[in-house]
Amino acid sequence: MAHNFPRTLEALILHLLSPVGAEVLTRKFDEVDQNTTEDDRNKFYQGFYGAFDDQFAAMDAILNGKELFAHQAFKNSLDKYLGVNIDVPKPSIR
Repeated sequence: MAHNFPRTLEALILHLLSPVGAEVLTRKFDEVDQNTTEDDRNKFYQGFYGAFDDQFAAMDAILNGKELFAHQAFKNSLDKYLGVNIDVPKPSIR
């Protein structure tokens, strides 16, 4: 996709990547990293990030998505297992 449709890839990552999508994408990157040589890995990432006009914006979008995913997972765990809902405002003390 990076070679044939770079603008589409850029739009998907920068504008449509959900937190779950970011998590799945980076897990797939980790899986591929374990099964490829360093040379192949470097070529892949050069091709992938080379599709973006601003490589740092792409990295930022992916990392922000991962952070949002982790935040939501943490909130869900607090709510389900401890009964703590961090979305509820704290009562004011007078």
